Order: sequence, then structure tokens, then C-alpha cells
Amino acid sequence: MSIRFDSNNVDVSFRADSTVYQVGDKVNSTDPRVGTLLECSVAGTSNSAEPGYFVIADWVANLNYFSTGATKNNVGNTLPVRFQVASTGKTGTVEPTWNTTVGGITNDGTMTWVTIEWFRMTPNDLSTDGSVVWIAREPNLWSLAMLTAEGAINAWIVASDKQLKIWGELLHFEIASTLTIDNNTDLYNEVPSIYRVDKTTGESSHARTDGTSNINFTSSGGFGTKLSIVAQAHWFGFNFSAGVTFQVNSSADYLFEDCVIEYGITNKGQLYFPGIPTAQFVNCLIKATATADNYINITNDARIKFKFCEFLITTDAIGLLQNLGTIGKYTYIDFDDCLLSGVSTPILVESGSFGAGSAVNSHKGRTKIRFRGCLLPNNYALWDGVWNADMATFVEAEACATPSIGGLYLNSHRNYAGARDTDIALYRTDGYFDPTTGQRLSQTLTPEPGVTQTVTLNSSKIGVLIETPGLKLFTIEILENFTIPLDISKLWVDFYYYKGANDAFHTIDTSTKGFAALSYPTLLTGVGLSKWMGITTGFRSVKLQAVVTIGRIGIAYGIVRLGDYEAGKKIIIDNIFEGA
Repeated sequence: MSIRFDSNNVDVSFRADSTVYQVGDKVNSTDPRVGTLLECSVAGTSNSAEPGYFVIADWVANLNYFSTGATKNNVGNTLPVRFQVASTGKTGTVEPTWNTTVGGITNDGTMTWVTIEWFRMTPNDLSTDGSVVWIAREPNLWSLAMLTAEGAINAWIVASDKQLKIWGELLHFEIASTLTIDNNTDLYNEVPSIYRVDKTTGESSHARTDGTSNINFTSSGGFGTKLSIVAQAHWFGFNFSAGVTFQVNSSADYLFEDCVIEYGITNKGQLYFPGIPTAQFVNCLIKATATADNYINITNDARIKFKFCEFLITTDAIGLLQNLGTIGKYTYIDFDDCLLSGVSTPILVESGSFGAGSAVNSHKGRTKIRFRGCLLPNNYALWDGVWNADMATFVEAEACATPSIGGLYLNSHRNYAGARDTDIALYRTDGYFDPTTGQRLSQTLTPEPGVTQTVTLNSSKIGVLIETPGLKLFTIEILENFTIPLDISKLWVDFYYYKGANDAFHTIDTSTKGFAALSYPTLLTGVGLSKWMGITTGFRSVKLQAVVTIGRIGIAYGIVRLGDYEAGKKIIIDNIFEGA
């Protein structure tokens, strides 16, 4: 069993005013909140205006209720629920603050209300419309299909079985200058799953296989038109096409899988998340190439994840992700195994918008953005060169690549303390190499003014396989170019190892760091600049060494920590510990 919608359903039309209907005629209400198909059970002529299938009066002050069961709206009928008398008494002098959770209780004067769903008509209910009598039918066959997705979603709400799936026909098509798909599914613990299905074969049909043909939902028109998804649902295989903006704007749970989402067709546009949604996009095509200056706009407490998605977006020079700095907001955005090489700008994040564009507000918002295993644009930049964020905000690329370097994986990280990047231009000639491509590489730490001995700029975890226990000396080679040579209070390594034979957790060795002392020794001399390839002018070759007694074999790792800043200075780290 499934609830179905099909805009091309030849057996159903929208109900019309002052129209003769015969027994068996089927219509959809023009109000999509009516979640049932209507079938004529008594022939006649419809009313001059559509009846209120669930018309209910508004709340009134100082009114006595002597029995339970009566149902009212809030004043103005602005809430997506209704209120039923739960205990008798007299209403108050002012409208109460309504509890909008279904099943919730609202105290009002000497009585109480219980919150109920806003629908009255369920399958087999009767409703009079002029001289016509309609019987409500469940849209569980293609011949009984609703004409809109919103109508089908509301049919799911009316249905007693919330495990029912919703099927949308392959060639279903809805269009409006601003198209909004809305309902109150966020009042339920369950979330409807909506599939695009070929009604001739009964097989699901994914929009990714159609490209941008067979569009299912679209907005058209000039500047400002949008396709807005408010209905909390899981969408499988649909093709969404927005004239300007594709908007997911509710504090709810969304999933888009195997979908095509195109925007910016008639004017520059955005993939926009103005609410506080939790949204996942899986194996979707995100496309905005018909116009220029398109982007992704996330302004609130959003949790957004893109997985196995492809992005074809013509952006402006500001960056792909923009307007991330709404004060007091907490935003988390993940890109996992995505193709972003089709993004026209190399700048991925408009970091200058952090703190609403002001360093004064840098501590008033948190943003965490990760790119993992992605194919990024050539010469990509994680950030735009301006950083107005505190220690809790970061942007990183982990195990990513670009078309120009093939299978070589790059890592980058930017936070308050500075930037960490994979470096393939300056590396140790007999040092670490990428096991897939054989390319030798290092990692560069470029500090910012915020770095201190307590707020350090850190390397990635540099792992080492321990095959035998005992006393070990681990060495890591580094280049540094600070005007005053770094000492052990400014550059050290924390080494994580198994100290005991049965330890389940690592012990941290911090012996390479100098704490409070009258003076700090300089760093040990490294292998020398002749062992490094690239431009080494101005650098010194140094090394860090950790001496530990290993209790059991396994993976140990070290993190190099830099606690000093000088403009234009940096360190280069060979990504390997020697001496295991």
C-alpha cells in the first residue's frame, strides 16, 4: 500500500465551483491540506465557493463549555493544529498561549484544551457541497492519486498508518512562480518517505539518470522566485528546478537522495537554508550553471551534510559557501566523497563573513566545515583570506584531491591559530611519500596572530607502527624560518603511545616541550637543507626527538605543536617519524 500523487491523473481534476457532478466523479480539493481524494456519492451541483471541509470557528473569550469535544482554531487560524475541549469550564478573558504539540494541554480560564491534528476528513467521511455529497477516499491507487505532492503528504498525515510510503509519478509536474510544498509533518515522530515511481512499470526512477529532464517541481518567473521545501520528508529520486532559489526553510529533518536540484535558472540564485534544518543530500546533482554568481547560503543553526554529491555551480569570486557568520549561530556542514571540481571559483568558504564580518563578533558564532575525500577545484582555497572567527570555528579538507594532481590526496585546515596545508613544492628528498602516487610531500604550518603557547597551531596526527616494545627514540625533521630561532617552548611534539603492556589508551609524552624555566634550549640540528627539495632560502633544518619506553605494539602518533607567531613565517614538517 502507498499514497500516490500524479499531476497527470486523467481520472481526477480539481474541484470547481457551480459544477454538475455525477456519482463516481473524483476530485481533489483546491486546498492541499485536505488529505483525501473526494468521490461524488450523491449527484448534484457544487456550491458557488468550495466548502470548508474542516472549517472550524476561532477561539472566543468568556465562553462556557458544558461538554467536551468541541473544536476551535486559535484566533486568526494561524497555527497548524486545532484545539479540542478536554475539560469543561469557561474560557479566559484573553487568548491563552497555545501548546502546539499534538496531545498537549493548554490551560484557559477554568477549562483546558487538548491539541489535535487540523484535519477532520478521513477515508469514508462525508461532506456536503451544494447539492453534491462527497465521500473521502484514500489515494492508494494511481486512479485515485492526489494532484499535488502537498496533498499526498497531507493524506499521509490523515492516514492511521504512518509507515505508508508516498509515491510520486515519474512525469509528475508542479509549477508556480513561487512553489512551496508545506505541511505540519514536523508535529510527528515519523517522517514520510517519498519515492519517484514509473506507474507503468512500478519501478523507482532516479532523477540522476534523467539529467535535468523530467522535471517534477519548478518555480518560474523573475528575480526572487523560489522553490521552497517546508514539508519535513525524505525525498528519493525527484527533479527540483528553481528559477532563482531552492530553499529548505524549516526546523526539521530532510533527506534528498538520488535527486537533481537545479537553481539560478532565470537569475542568479542560491541553495538557501534560512531555518534551522537538519538536511542530508545523498548522491544528488546540485546544479546552477544557467546564470552567474550562484552560491550556497547557510545563515542559521543548520546541520547540513552532502554525501556522494556532484556540484556544477557557476559562482562569484566570493566563494561557494557564503553568509556563514550570523551572530550566535552554530553551523555544521560536511561534504563527504563529493565532486566539487565543477565549481567555478577556487574559493570554497567566505570566511570573511564569520562574526557577521567583524572581528569584534568573532566569538559569537561557531561554524565547522569539513570536506572529506572530495575532488576539489584546481588551486582551491579553503578560505577567502579574512578570518573573523574564534577557536571553535574551523574549515578543513581531509584526503581531498584536485583534477590537476590526480590521485594524490591533500589535507588543509584553517582555524583561529592559523593554517595547515599539504606541501608538494618543499619536501625532504628521503622523507615521507604518498603511497598511492609516490609523490613526496610535507605539511606546512602558517601561524596567525592568535597563536600562543596555549593556543597552538597543530600538525595532523603523524602515525607510526610500533612492531616491538622497549626503549625507543623517535625523530621528526622540520624546517623553520623565524627571525629568532624557535626553541622548545615554541615548538614541540606531543607523542601518544602505549606505555603499559595491557594499556587500552595512549599515554602522552610531552618531554620535548620546555615548560617554566630560566632559559630554553634551542632545537636540535636536523639533517640539513641539502636533504630538502624546493626553495629552502631562509630556512633552518631542525628536528624534534621523543624518547619513550613502549609497553605494547600498535599505532603510536605524534602531533607537532607551534606556539609562536611572526608575520610571513612558517614551519615545514616531514610527515614521518623515524626510529620505530
